[in-house]
Amino acid sequence: MKKLTGALLIFGIFASTAVAQSMERAMKERQKVLAGWLATVKTAESKYKGQYGFYGDLDALRKSHTLDALIFEPDKESDGPTAAEPDANLVPEGTRFIVSAPDDGKHFRVDICEVVDGRSLCVFGSEMGGGFSYVDRPPPMPEDGLPG
Repeated sequence: MKKLTGALLIFGIFASTAVAQSMERAMKERQKVLAGWLATVKTAESKYKGQYGFYGDLDALRKSHTLDALIFEPDKESDGPTAAEPDANLVPEGTRFIVSAPDDGKHFRVDICEVVDGRSLCVFGSEMGGGFSYVDRPPPMPEDGLPG
C-alpha cells in the first residue's frame, strides 16, 4: 500500500508540474502575440504621426487604415483571416484594446489586456517604451463599460 501511495504522490507532483509548465507556456505564447500587437500599434502610430503631424487614438488609426494588419473580431467577415493575415492578427472580442492620445496629439498610450488561464496578461506602451504585467484577476473595464 505504501508503494501505491508513494507512486500516486510522485505522479501527482509530476502532473501538477506539467500543468504549471503548460500554463506558463500558454502565457508566454500569448505574451508574444500581445507584444506583436503592441509593435503593430507603435508602427501605426509612427505612420500616423508622419502623415498628420500628431498621434491618434484607436479610431483615428483604424479610419486612416494604418492599423489594418489587425483584425478586430467584431469587425471580421464570416470567412475569417486570410492566409496573408494569420490567426495571431485576430484580436478576440473580449480583449481590452485601448489606444488613446490627448487632444494635442503629442503622446499616445496603448493598453492591451486579456485573460489567460484566469490571469490578466497585459502589455502597455507609449512613444517612450512599454512593458508587461500579469495579474491574478480580470482586467478592469474601460470607462464606457465595454470591452476594448
